[in-house]
Amino acid sequence: MLKLGGKGPAEWSVEVFDARDWPDEPEADAGLYRLRVAGKWVMDNGRKFTFFTVMGVALLIARALLKIGLPGDLDAGKPDLCKGQLIRWRPADETLASWGQCVMTRAGSDPIHCIDGQWRIMVQRNMVCCDEVQGLDRFGREIKPMAAKDVV
Repeated sequence: MLKLGGKGPAEWSVEVFDARDWPDEPEADAGLYRLRVAGKWVMDNGRKFTFFTVMGVALLIARALLKIGLPGDLDAGKPDLCKGQLIRWRPADETLASWGQCVMTRAGSDPIHCIDGQWRIMVQRNMVCCDEVQGLDRFGREIKPMAAKDVV
């Protein structure tokens, strides 16, 4: 736990907790954090457990302290996925991943930039992180990003 703040007003206290402190939560992956500001947990759309990337934590603190919007150069960029696109989803669940299981389906939404700093997409009525999804072409082959030398 990292605690920012001090003897000042309670609205300035920010506590950052490692997501691994909640091992039973499916989205509590290594490298993510949970925030408590002024003694209240930060939640996204009423979800009890919201976990943030380091960039998401930094941006939330910057927005709160400086009253600024999301700087474009800090935004990781919208993933190259779209609603209806054929995709392969490999769940982050270690048990399923170790079995090599994945789901081939169509994306249920365009990518959504959530308050936690992560891009998510609807897959079979579930919000999943875009880094768990691979775009496929119409033949079911992975779409690979073009190398800089291939761009004319």
